[in-house]
Amino acid sequence: MIKTISKKQFVKIVLISLAVLSVIAVSLLMAFPYRLNRQSYGAFTEDSANSVILLIGDGMGFNHIEAASYFGQPVMTSIENKSSITTRSTLPIWPTDSAAAATAIATGKKVFNGRIAWSNGKNLKSLGDVAVENGKKLGVITTKPVTDATPAAFTAHNKSRRNQKEIALEQINNHGIDLLIGQGKEYFENYAQLIINDKRDYVTSFEDLLQSQKEKVYAIFDEDIPCEGQFTLAALTSYALDKLQCEDGFFLMVEGAKIDTYSHDNDMDNMLEQFWGFDDAVSAALDYAKDNPHVTVIVTADHETGRLDLPKKMDRDTINDDCFNGGGHTNREVPFFIFGPGAQDVPEKMDNTDIFRLICQLLF
Repeated sequence: MIKTISKKQFVKIVLISLAVLSVIAVSLLMAFPYRLNRQSYGAFTEDSANSVILLIGDGMGFNHIEAASYFGQPVMTSIENKSSITTRSTLPIWPTDSAAAATAIATGKKVFNGRIAWSNGKNLKSLGDVAVENGKKLGVITTKPVTDATPAAFTAHNKSRRNQKEIALEQINNHGIDLLIGQGKEYFENYAQLIINDKRDYVTSFEDLLQSQKEKVYAIFDEDIPCEGQFTLAALTSYALDKLQCEDGFFLMVEGAKIDTYSHDNDMDNMLEQFWGFDDAVSAALDYAKDNPHVTVIVTADHETGRLDLPKKMDRDTINDDCFNGGGHTNREVPFFIFGPGAQDVPEKMDNTDIFRLICQLLF
């Protein structure tokens, strides 16, 4: 028996169908300029680098930097060559998440939110993969769990960022990683004997990290990485640069992950503290690059978080939690700074997928 539907139900079905088709059409139209944009540049540079340090301030928009700049000059703003980055994911009508954004940077491919270097049932080759294939050392540092979206996109592949146990196991079995530093001890502590071998160490404290003599180290902490003191993100960056230095070069990704965390919370004071901790890591990277002229330093963000807007008249009282206008990600463009080989060749505007292509052109 065929069930009939009322006129009201029919109209509702038609309206829902039109709404879905409209979303798809708008997404495709919005995506088309970015495809043209990515295809229009050709080769960014004919320059080459022996090593690249990529620093990602998770959630860091232009206004995050401007807010911090009221209290002092961020080191990153002293970098002469800069650009702005578009961040949309596969369906650009919605803001990207960190997984899709990190995947775009790490693989040069747009994916749906939640994907970790993975699309349409296949793993996508990341900068981490390409670096190892070409004999470069590979290091990843984050102030959150190493299984989180951004570090995972450079060291693993998965359909969902939520599968953190699976991501950890892939990272453990990825013997191309030379340094993996961050939180997430709960995903690794049961596999210590699988991690440790003649060349690779597993440590769970800052002190043990400094004592390790092995060629490769997984340093997975319980405690937070502080913004001040001996074991800051800047100190860990300097440690990694010393550890990774070699004739064949390296690729190092450093993430200031909690700029995003406190922007979600609309917590200006803690966001700024995390920003300055990240900027100190930028300073450490720049100091290294100035002593090693074949090293390129790139500073950028995966997306903007919090829809941060600043008052026309800024002072210590007006730069506060009320400057945030939401708790989520936005489609706003994000900053891009570059120092070293290739810096002179970067256009004023790029897509986040272009970062992958630029780094490949520099390194490989």
